[in-house]
Order: sequence, then structure tokens, then C-alpha cells
Amino acid sequence: MISLNGKTAIVTGPGRGIGRATAISLAKEGVHLGLFGINMSNLKKVAAELAQFEVTVSIASADVTDLESRIKCQISLSIFSLYSGS
Repeated sequence: MISLNGKTAIVTGPGRGIGRATAISLAKEGVHLGLFGINMSNLKKVAAELAQFEVTVSIASADVTDLESRIKCQISLSIFSLYSGS
């Protein structure tokens, strides 16, 4: 199996449900994460949970149904990806 340790992933909707479970599973594998969703409060809670896995986590608030919001978020997370090393 290929190791994901040190890779970078972007997860949408990580504040709860499947998105949250995905973020936690990836962090357990050592994946650095860019998280974006609508609710900044939920994003901060998940980021705090992920701290125990010692991976880099960046959060950004965006509404995926709004093009301008997605573009701003994608720029933020692209910068995160450049500096996370993968």
C-alpha cells in the first residue's frame, strides 16, 4: 500500500459528517490538510481535534455554491499547499 504520510489534501465540508471523518482519517495517515467549509466555528473545532496528529492544517471559510467564494478559498488553500511541502 502507498503511504500518504507527508502528502497534502483539500477536504470540503470537514465541519461534520463524512467530511469530518475524512479529515480525521487523512490526518491519522500523516496527511497535511487544507479544510474549507461554510461554518468557521466548526472548522476551528475540527482543526483543534486534528492537532493531536501533528500535521499542518489550514482552514478557510467558503460557500462551494458561490464561485467568488470558491476562488478566494482556492487561492488560500493553494498557498497552503505550496508551503506544506507537497
